[in-house]
Parts: sequence; structure tokens; C-alpha cells
Amino acid sequence: MPTQEYLDMWAFQYRYDDRNRMTYKRVPGAEPVYMVYDKLDRLVLAQDGNQRKTGKWSFTKYDAFGRPVITGEKAISGSLSSIRKAVDGHSVLHETYTGSGTTKYSNTAYPASVAEPEIHTVTYYDNYGFTSKSFSLPPGLSGSAGGKIVPVAFNTVKGQLTGTKVKILGTTNDYVETVNFYDDRYRLIQSKVVNYKNGNDIVSTQYDFAGRVRKTHLEHYNPTADISSTEVTQEYTYDHAGRLLTVNHSINGVTPVTLLSNTYNELGELVNKDLAEGFEDIDYAYNIRGWLTKINNVSDGTAKLFEMDMQYDNAPSGHKAYNGNIGSTVWKNPYESTVNRYDYNYDPMNRLTKALYSNGGAGTMGFDVPQISYDLNGNIETLQRRGNDENDNANVTIDNLIYTYARGNQLSKVTDSSGKTAGFKDGTNQTTEYFYDENGNMKEDRNKGITSITYNHLNLPEKVTFNANKYIEYTYDASGTKLSQRTVDGNTTKVSDYLGGFVYENNALQFVQHDEGRIVPKDGGWDYQYNLKDHPEESSGQALGNVRATFKTDEEVDNYLATFENDSQTKNYEETYFSRYGEVTRINANIFDHTDAGTSKTYTSRLNGTGNEVYGLAKSLEVKPGDKVSAEVWAKYLDPETKGASGSSFAQLIEDLSNNASHIVVDGATAGTDPVIPFAGMISHGSGQAGAPKAYLNLLVLDRNQNYVSSSFVQVSTSAKENGSDIPHEYRKINPVTIKESGYVYIYQPQAGQALSNETGSRIEVFPDSHTGQAFDDFKVTHTHSPIVQKDDYYPFGMSFNSYSRPGATSQKYLYNRGSELIDDLNLGLYWTPNRFYDPAIGRFLGTDKLSDMYTSISPMVFGFNNPIKFNDPTGLLGECDDCPEVDLPEVTVTASRLQEANPDYSLLFEQFRNSTNTVYRNLGYVAQNKGAKEARDLLTRGRPLHYSDFEAQQSINSDYLDGIRYLYKYGVTGSIVIIAASPILIENLVQATGTKAALEMGTETVLQMGSSLIFRGDLSSVDVANIGLASVFGKFSFVSQAFIDYNIQDGVSTSFGLGENGKSLFSTGVDLGVGSFNLGHSEILNVSDINKKVIKIYNNIFSGARKGIGEYSKTKE
Repeated sequence: MPTQEYLDMWAFQYRYDDRNRMTYKRVPGAEPVYMVYDKLDRLVLAQDGNQRKTGKWSFTKYDAFGRPVITGEKAISGSLSSIRKAVDGHSVLHETYTGSGTTKYSNTAYPASVAEPEIHTVTYYDNYGFTSKSFSLPPGLSGSAGGKIVPVAFNTVKGQLTGTKVKILGTTNDYVETVNFYDDRYRLIQSKVVNYKNGNDIVSTQYDFAGRVRKTHLEHYNPTADISSTEVTQEYTYDHAGRLLTVNHSINGVTPVTLLSNTYNELGELVNKDLAEGFEDIDYAYNIRGWLTKINNVSDGTAKLFEMDMQYDNAPSGHKAYNGNIGSTVWKNPYESTVNRYDYNYDPMNRLTKALYSNGGAGTMGFDVPQISYDLNGNIETLQRRGNDENDNANVTIDNLIYTYARGNQLSKVTDSSGKTAGFKDGTNQTTEYFYDENGNMKEDRNKGITSITYNHLNLPEKVTFNANKYIEYTYDASGTKLSQRTVDGNTTKVSDYLGGFVYENNALQFVQHDEGRIVPKDGGWDYQYNLKDHPEESSGQALGNVRATFKTDEEVDNYLATFENDSQTKNYEETYFSRYGEVTRINANIFDHTDAGTSKTYTSRLNGTGNEVYGLAKSLEVKPGDKVSAEVWAKYLDPETKGASGSSFAQLIEDLSNNASHIVVDGATAGTDPVIPFAGMISHGSGQAGAPKAYLNLLVLDRNQNYVSSSFVQVSTSAKENGSDIPHEYRKINPVTIKESGYVYIYQPQAGQALSNETGSRIEVFPDSHTGQAFDDFKVTHTHSPIVQKDDYYPFGMSFNSYSRPGATSQKYLYNRGSELIDDLNLGLYWTPNRFYDPAIGRFLGTDKLSDMYTSISPMVFGFNNPIKFNDPTGLLGECDDCPEVDLPEVTVTASRLQEANPDYSLLFEQFRNSTNTVYRNLGYVAQNKGAKEARDLLTRGRPLHYSDFEAQQSINSDYLDGIRYLYKYGVTGSIVIIAASPILIENLVQATGTKAALEMGTETVLQMGSSLIFRGDLSSVDVANIGLASVFGKFSFVSQAFIDYNIQDGVSTSFGLGENGKSLFSTGVDLGVGSFNLGHSEILNVSDINKKVIKIYNNIFSGARKGIGEYSKTKE
């Protein structure tokens, strides 16, 4: 018999009361959660381990229809049993809308008379009596031509969520307030929001005749910012099948930019995405199973900014994968000629064990992950990485990690025997290096030097402390939305504010996010930037969506100019932007000066090839792949052996130059104390032009370790020889050189990245100079930046390598894990997800997954099921893989013979079960296949449902996160799915974004349920798509949270229930989705659908599959 301590470390524990309500829930590594219900079986109170220390409880109050109206946190004294008695004995079961007071509700349901500091959210329904705000049609959404429908507010909104107040945590009475307006089809047409900065945001939506979003208009106001008011308009077009074709974007009324144009093939797969009005187009290819195989094409010779091939069963021997795992990835980065490759190996549990890197050159093995091992629960035990160390030495072991777990799945120590600080930083060597709070959140990381992490009631980090003068603080609203990050490092403070897609730093707008990237304010205008992703979710196939590069479309050019003139402004500029300025000999002589033809500006530099005058002005540039660098110079030279007439001015000039006369030599008579420059010996000029001086304009390209890559030069010819008649200067130019890898360009003498040198060894005077008043024809260096702002490659589990960003550019922090935000302030090195931190250096989350009991066989702190090549976890909830291979119903359906007959063949279904991403079905498949159907049936009988409570659903108001609706799911080993009474706030914010995903998962699970029911019961009696609450995903019915539709698919019988007014279903016609009535239900759902563009297609597929399943089952009854 396991001890209680053992169970607390490893087991999921549940307890129920006499009404079968879950009252106790404990996940491994955390203290239990207590739950208290009212007489109507609604969750009223919940308390986790951290709250228990302070005596606080999270509470929910409901209205007469069972809809949550007030939530908060309150200290309640007494024992658990006494609190349960108090709740059970409380006579007032619901709140009544009064229109007065702080909440405008009666505040009499348990707990009664809560104070304002204790309130977190208030929700309003059915009317607008709580607000003075009204609908206002914004400019640009009026008119009716071209199929446009003008939005008009509809005031009969019974059953609709009309407004919310969400507390800004840490304040007494500050809220984010929202009012929602609907049209006569109950589609959301406008939301008015008072944001975190007390500004007003107005989001308006226009639909086309088919109910698709045609146009959105956002008015954003932040009164504390440098750019206080911003308007964003987006327009959408669709094809005949409702697939998105184009997105046009405009900010502050400027000419719209076409962000993307999509093209699809006959199967509906996205085959081309054109970004930035043709600046970059992306091609997609798929195999016969619909798995993504190519993003552009690495081998077709067409230059694209990013290219990637994904190989499955066609990977090299030893890495072939036949089950949907990726065997190899091959990619090329922007403007680089190197082809990179990772070959992967997996263990029998599909966990990544090895990633072998190659690039066909000296870098082979340079970024290997040669070993990853796990315990049986999926916790990483060892991990090795190769790469560049802290001194940029290449192809060395930078991580040789050994993980220690002292208590269950909780990491206690990591040891790195590599001796390197690159990669994971082994900051200490103690018995215990990581510590956790009562809810299983990491509260101390001694390797990073973190002395404390404190969390709020949502288990989100509030403060990360290194020491008293070095810390990061976070502000949230009560739904868990991050509003600000305050970073303190000694006397330096940086505050980042997040207002929807607007990100500010110290009240200066940094960027505005859009569908394909971001917009950065620049010189009074806007710089559109776009993200290039691997495994993009927009295409079918794998959907990691890691950002590999960010590019811009406007050309950015830096020009560097040296005139050698004597005014202070010119001297200060050249001393700042050029090196060797103090070594340059400058000459005051009109005849040699090119700047304004020597009229008012008379200075130039001199190289005479002797002593200190071999090398002139120098400059180095940091360059990135795709950059182009060119140089030009105007030159003239003088041979001292060429004498003018005795006593002539020309003869006198030669004499003065030879003697360094004081009226000629200015600021250079003692210059040139260092005649040597680095890298000078790397260029071989050859014999050059006969009779011409060996004076050159030189350009050297070096890698990031300053090793020679290439060079260019141009020689001064005999045409530049001065004969006393003031001949024109000779124009010499090095044409643009395109950079292939990160590194430097070095110039020795006159202009950025270029040089003039005189290697004659004889006293020949060379005078290069520039003209400040004319463009492109005088002495200068031109650095044309590539469109790439930032580029990143990733090891498995997300640590970056081979990364670079443009100096001075706004850093791209939304990178790995489908664009999760990298928090690198104070070298924190953690990725932010809406529910917990993720550390890519160790491949683990810092806290427990709130949905961990949906996959009880795996540690609740793993990332992406330990298969980060296929899965990601952008929400911090349940690793996922959008559009992973689905169960194909015809393959799992048994045909004409009755299932009750002896020895049916279930092998195909068992195989589908084994390959399911649902742990319940995967385990069931293994048991059934290895031990037989009877053992699997016994497993079902012994199994217990894995529940999620109403309170957790309410807590899931983590507003607009794509997968937040997952909180509403219950998965059980009986194969049932329940979307429970949904939080209207959550649904309203998520319905459009999550409909596709919810529908897909509902359909896939339903198919599996049908299969399991047919096998283990011989009929469909256990198919329980019960309480699905279709409206919680598909329409107006969603906002009566206690309403539901119950499908008991058995012998053609189905019942619909709605616990709304008069006890009737609130569907406009009443929907029956039983056998023989799927078409009616499907039609009705489409009529009330509010969701995004993909749902109709997916839902068609789901119902088509369900009809086939029912049809096959019906054959067995004939």
C-alpha cells in the first residue's frame, strides 16, 4: 500500500461528497484544492495551498439563471466543515441586479456583503442599465455598397453578455471595463473598453452578407504615451468557400497595406502566402496525408528569406518516422548559402532522444543535441548540447546536464559538467538549487541567482527577485491578462506596458502587433515588419509556429562621409564615426581638395607611402547576411619628381609638401604615430596598373571571429596624376558587396568599411577627399541593410543559436513556442506563457500544468510531451499539435457484421487508439492490443473521470488566449467530453478564436468515443457527447451558462434540454442532433454561428464523419 507521502508526490487524488461533487483535488507536487458548492451544485468557494496560508478563498456569485456575476477573493474564517455548513445554510442563492452600488448587484449571495477590495470581476447581462456608454458607428464602416452591411446596435439583448469589470490586481477600485454591443443576429459589433491606462479603446466589427468578418476598426487611446491616439483598420476578403484570401491593414488612415494574400489548392490546403504586397511569398507543399513537407523549397534554387523541408518516412536511414513524427528538418536562413539540417531520433514513447546537426561544412556537429534521456514519467534526466561557447569557440560541448529530482516531478538540482557558461548557466553547486511553493510553482532558482518568485491567486508570477535592487514586477488584471512589467536594476527602471497588441516601454510606443508581425513607429511614420515561421499554423501539417526571422520592407541605408575639413562639427563627426582619425595627415591645399572644388573647403588627407603615411582613415562595420556595402572616393596624386617651372606656384607647392611646411600641413605634422592597421596583410593587390601608384581603396569582409572571408579593392590610376593644371579628381568606386554571413567589414583609409592605402614605398602624394554637397559622387561608404531585422535558430526545446539582430532595431522578443515572449531582462532567459514560465535551457516549465490531469501518465512540468519537434505549448496548458494526423473514421468503423458476433477484428481501431494524442485513448489502445478487449473493458470499469470544476472554468477567464476554452473541458476514461457551464466572459472573448479548435477536438473525440463504445459495449450507449453546450462554442445560446444539449446517440433517440427561461432550449428552432437528425442540427448551427472562417469547413467534416459512423452502426442493426 503506497504511503500518503508517496501519493502526494506522484498521484492525482480526488474526493467527492454524497452528491458526487468533487470537493478535494490534489495534483502531484501541490497542496490540495478544496471546493465548496451551494444547494444548486454550483461551485461557490475554492481554496488552493497558497490561499490556505492566508485563509483566503476564491468565490463566485451567480444570478438567477446560474450565470457568474461576481468573483473575487475573500478571507473567510472557520474550519472547512463549518464553511460548508455556512454555504449550505445560506438562504440567498443568487444575486439580483439593483443598478446601484459598486457592483450594481444586491451582494447578498454567499459570501454576503463583500467589500470592493475583495471583488475581482463583475459581469452584466441582458441590458445596458449599468453603463452610460452607447453604440457609435466609427468612420469607415458606414455605407452599403459592395455587399457591406452597416453595423446597427440591437437593444433586445436578453441572454447576452453586455459588460464586464475586471479588477487590476494590486489596486482597490481600478478596473478594465468593457461594454459589448450586438446586432440583430447577436453578433458582436462593438466593444468599448476603458483600458489599464484609463484610456478608451473601441473595437468595431462589420460583417458581410454571409456573416463573415469583413472589416474591423480599432480606436486606441493611451493618455500616458508619446503616441497617445492610434487607429487601426483591417479588411478581409474570402473566396467562395469562405477561406481567407487577403488582409488589408491601415494605421491612422494611411494608405492600406496588403499584409497577406492566400492561395489554396483543390483540397483546400494553403499553397502560397504572399506577404507585404509581393515583397516575399511563401510556398507550401504537402504529402498525400496532408502533412506539411516544404516551406518554400531548400533545393529548388529560388532565393527566399526562409526555406525549410520536413521529412518523415523519407528522412535518412536511422531517422525515418512513419507515425507523424518528423525525422529530419532541412533549412536555409535569409541570404545564407549554408544548408542546415537536424536529424532526429525518438524512443518508443515518441520522446526526442537525439538531434544531430550538420551543414555540409566545418560546422557539422556544431549544434548537436547528442543525448536526451528521461525517467518513466517524462522528466528529463540528462541533456547534452554542442555549440559556440562563451568565447565563441565553435563546436564544443556547452552543456552536459544531469537533473536531480528530490520530490516527485519537482526538479531539485541541475549539474553541468561541461565547464562552460554558454547554454545553461550552472550558477551554484548545492544539494537543493530549486524550491517550490504550496501550489507547485518554482519560487527560487539559485542557478539563475533568483532568491524569490512570488505568485498571485492565479499562480502567475508577481515578482522575480534577484536582490533588493534587482527585480522584475508584473501587473495583471483579475482575468490573468498581463498589463505591465517593471524591471529594476539598481538605479535603472524600465516599465513595459501591454495594452492589447500595443506594447510600450517607459510610455514610448515600441510596436503594434498585426496578424503577420508588427508595426514599429519610425520618424513620424510606420515600419511594417513581418514574421517568418517554421511549421506555421496557417498551413495544414505541423504547427509549431516558431519565429525564425523578422523582416521589413522599407530600405534602410547608412552613409558615412569624411571630408577632412577643419571645422569642429566635421572633426567631431569624423572622430566619432571613423578610426585612425588621429593618425591621418591632413593637407591644406586647394588644388588637392575635392570638397566644393577647394573654394571654401580646402582640406584633404595625404598618403605618401612612407613612414606613418601608408594607411589612412579606417572604419569597421558590423554586418549581417543580406547587407550590401559599397565605397567610393575621389583621388588625385602628385609625383614629387615632376617639377614645375622654377619659382612657379606649383614648384613651390611641391617644395612645401616635401618639407611639411606649417602653412600646408594642418593637424597632421606629427600624426601617423601608428603606421600599422589590423588585417592589412589579408589583401593581395598584385602588380596593378603600370606607372600608377600602389594606392588603393580597400574593403575587407571578415566573419564574426575576424577571419578573412573576401576582399575588394580598386587602384588609383594614372588619370589622377596632378601636373600643375589642377586636373579633375579621379572617381574610384567599389561596387556593392553582398554579405553572406554575420561579421564585419573593415576599411583602411577614407570611408566606412573602405580604405585608401599607398604601398608604393616612394614619396608619391595621394589625396583622397569627398564632396559634402552632392550625393553618390564623392568619397563615401554606403551600408544598405538587409530587410532582415532579426534571425533565430533553435535547439530542440527552444534555446537559440546562430541568432542575430540588427543593431539599433527594436528587438523581436516573440520567438519560440508559437511566438511566446522571451523575458531576457536581467538575463532571466524565460519564455512567458499565459499560465507559467518556461525555461528553454532545461526544457521544463517552472510550474504545474493546470490541465495536468488530462495526461496523468506524464509529468505536469514537461514541455510539448517531450517531442518539441512536433508539439508546442503556447498557453502553458497541455502541449499541442494543431492539425496533427487525425483519426480517419472509415478506417475505424466496423462494417456490416454485428459487433456482438464473435471475434471481430479491432486491430485498426486499436492502432488508431495507440496513435491518439489523448492519453486516455493511447493507454487504452496499448492495453487492448497487448492484453485484449476484456482487459481494456475492465480498465474502463475501474477508471474514474478526470474532472474540471465550474470554478476552474470561471478562473479560466484568461481572456483572449487562443486555447483558453480548454479549461471548459472534462475528459474521462469513459470517453465522454463535457464542455461545462461556461463562463460567459471567457466565451465572449474566445468564441471567434477558439471555435475551430474546439470543434476539431470535439469531433475527433466523438469519433473515438463511438469506436470505444462499439467495441466494449457492442452499441453506442456509452457515447456521451453529453452537456456539450454547443452554444458555448457556436452561438447566442452560449450565454445562458446552465443551458445544454444532451446527445444520447442510441437507436435514433436524442433529447435536447435548455435550462433557460421557461425550461426551454434557446435555440431558435430547437435542435435535435440524434440519429437521423444530424442534417437539421448542422443547418441550425450554421445559422447561428458566430465563429471564425474555418469552423464551417471543419464542422462539415465532423458531421460528415459522424453520419458515416452512425450509418455503419445502423447496418449492424438491420
